[in-house]
Amino acid sequence: MDTMEHVFSYKSINKKFLPILKVKGIWFKKFKNVYAWIAKGGEKVISITDKFIETVNTAESGNFILENQTSDREKYIVKPDVFHTRYEVIKVFGDGKLDCMAKGEIIGIQLSKDLLQQSGLEVRFMFKAPWDEIQYASEGDFIVCNKDFEDIYRVSQRMFHETYEKKNKK
Repeated sequence: MDTMEHVFSYKSINKKFLPILKVKGIWFKKFKNVYAWIAKGGEKVISITDKFIETVNTAESGNFILENQTSDREKYIVKPDVFHTRYEVIKVFGDGKLDCMAKGEIIGIQLSKDLLQQSGLEVRFMFKAPWDEIQYASEGDFIVCNKDFEDIYRVSQRMFHETYEKKNKK
């Protein structure tokens, strides 16, 4: 099957990668802060990474719009409960924008040619992300999820290295 013509469901991607993440995944921590602000509602948020549109979403009133402090400055939307669970406000700017540090960690695995073949996937494939947008994933990218093994999504190889580092063992 040509996986670029097929969009894998979120459920099927979970089935392929959750067992692998649990056995071979590596824990990472976000070391780059994010900017955040509260959405008024109706703002269209376009996330662009590696010069491609990754997601397009519309914020609801009270959501947080986040902007990574990376070279692509990709933007995304999170609900208030998710924001308060995953981020700590470090600084409040005069315009209401927040400088925030991630609190948690993720587990991830890099998509190698072998892993893609074992999973029955081409070197580039599409799947539905937890927020119901189509994501493209390619060899070299990372498949990651949170500590509860929910919300599997893709992070491009370049953005991953700009944003995450291996978690220190304690």
